[in-house]
Amino acid sequence: MPSLFAPAEFHLDPNEPATLPGFKTIAGLGPLLRLSDISKGVWTGSILLTVPSNEANSATVQVSTGHIKNRTVLATFAGATFVRFDLQINQTESAQTVSYKYKNAKYEFVVPGTHQNSHIAFFSCNGLTDDVEDPAAFQGIFPLWRDLMQKHRATPFHVLVGGGDQIYMDGQHHLFKEVPLLAEFLETDDIADRKNVQWTQKHERSVSDFYFQNYVSHFQEPEFRDALACIPYTFTCDDHDIFDGYGSYPEEIRTSPVFLNTGRIAHYFYLLFQHHTTVEHAASTGLFPENRGYNWIKQVGANTLSMGLDVRSKRTEQQIIPEDVWADIWNNLTHRLDANPEIRHLLVVATIPVTYPRFGIVDEVLEGVNTVQLGLRWLIRKGVETFDCTRGPEKSLEKNAVVEELLDGTGHGALFGNLLGMHGQPELRDDLVDDWVHDFHIKERNIMVTKLQEIAAKYRVRITFLSGDVHICGMGRFRTATDSDEFDFAGNDVINDHRAMYQLVSSGIGNAPAPDAVITLLHTNGRILSPHVSEIPETCEEMIELFTKDVDDTERSHSRLLPRRNWASLEFRPDHSVGMYLHVENADIEKPTVPYAVAIPRLV
Repeated sequence: MPSLFAPAEFHLDPNEPATLPGFKTIAGLGPLLRLSDISKGVWTGSILLTVPSNEANSATVQVSTGHIKNRTVLATFAGATFVRFDLQINQTESAQTVSYKYKNAKYEFVVPGTHQNSHIAFFSCNGLTDDVEDPAAFQGIFPLWRDLMQKHRATPFHVLVGGGDQIYMDGQHHLFKEVPLLAEFLETDDIADRKNVQWTQKHERSVSDFYFQNYVSHFQEPEFRDALACIPYTFTCDDHDIFDGYGSYPEEIRTSPVFLNTGRIAHYFYLLFQHHTTVEHAASTGLFPENRGYNWIKQVGANTLSMGLDVRSKRTEQQIIPEDVWADIWNNLTHRLDANPEIRHLLVVATIPVTYPRFGIVDEVLEGVNTVQLGLRWLIRKGVETFDCTRGPEKSLEKNAVVEELLDGTGHGALFGNLLGMHGQPELRDDLVDDWVHDFHIKERNIMVTKLQEIAAKYRVRITFLSGDVHICGMGRFRTATDSDEFDFAGNDVINDHRAMYQLVSSGIGNAPAPDAVITLLHTNGRILSPHVSEIPETCEEMIELFTKDVDDTERSHSRLLPRRNWASLEFRPDHSVGMYLHVENADIEKPTVPYAVAIPRLV
């Protein structure tokens, strides 16, 4: 079966230890509990153990309820073996607590009742970038995971949804700084020459070691480790799970051997740790379409379906998801809705907000800078070639020092270094190109939203987007355009409106928030964007003025977005409405989070 990515050219010794310094060992890594699906009264999931290879044969799990359907050895790497246990549990009328034992430890999780929707926790951006000046001031990812787990122990969550960036491969441990061959790759004098850097056995080994060791370390962070063992999770992939901006770079660098092979390895370990599967078996564990992506659809309660969009594995600068993959997504979704007419809510995990204020002029400026950089790079290269030719063979061994400085300046850390990021374009450009509302992607976004409107109208399901990425929290929505600019927090104004789709923006649970200047810029947009701006017929977009007061009860002039760390929860009510809560970090990091809430009505 062919790989979705560049083929592996080298085979590694599975028992050769990973030796990059500064990482934790597998000794402290706990079991990982994943939700597979809920269907026809049966809850299915899996437990993943990562154990020393010499203990793999004896690794067992005991469950108090239900049974272990299969035990599968998935892979071995660096002397560690991945063993998956598939669980099957029959639901009962009310929620039931299920316990399982591994070695001398006991873990518990809660399965919702047959007619119950799940209590859901949602998070994204689960790490600190390497440019945070004082990581100790944030206490890493610990404070908000402590808060989430305190609330879980009081009122258990049935599902933990990860909206991307569950791990930062370019965070406090940085792929392109801690792997010597990749650091060397960044020092290539001319960025245009990076496509000629060949992938070697040493690349394969050291990059694989980094991804494996970073997962092992990060997945045993305090409280996060407990969440992974006690709340069944379902995750999607965003760029930092691979590296910043993956897929949004110009074609020349995106298809270079280093980028393609790094992406292949990143997805290999993403599938193992986050989905308990491999490329070859992804389709049999619910990821689709086979060999063309890692999307998923899962039922998370009696009346709720969730869908995770794979926005990275096939992404290019101009396209997020290919048209043929979109066709498979719609076919799978409508099949699930046809099979269960009781579904009233659809949660779409889209990683990056589908509706969000526009950056406008910033986009245009960075595109201009990028074009100028590309042009200068071409002119300098041509100038050097011409300069060398006119000097004659006997004088072509040395370049003029000024020209050499200019040429080297198109690489990393030289004359143009302050304008360029590490991968040869303006530092923020990849973040803007990532956006659904970027000029490159707005048409694709609008086709998706229009299709979802049709599905909402046909099946009478309320659709909500769950997103992160932007290091800011907020809530917005699409709705049918009217003359009114009022917003009803109870949702009664859109109870019959199939175009009304809510947007949760929860970001990040770990990463430092965006600066206030970004909030000011985003508030230059109108609160409501007309159909002329949204470019969707009869549909406007709006941000909700949720933050009229800050967490310390002080008044805020910018009330639509809040730059504080956060996570979110969804609570389903007897009338089929949903309470959507943002849990925002307190000004005193030791105190509980402050909740901000919006009600999402069912679609009548």
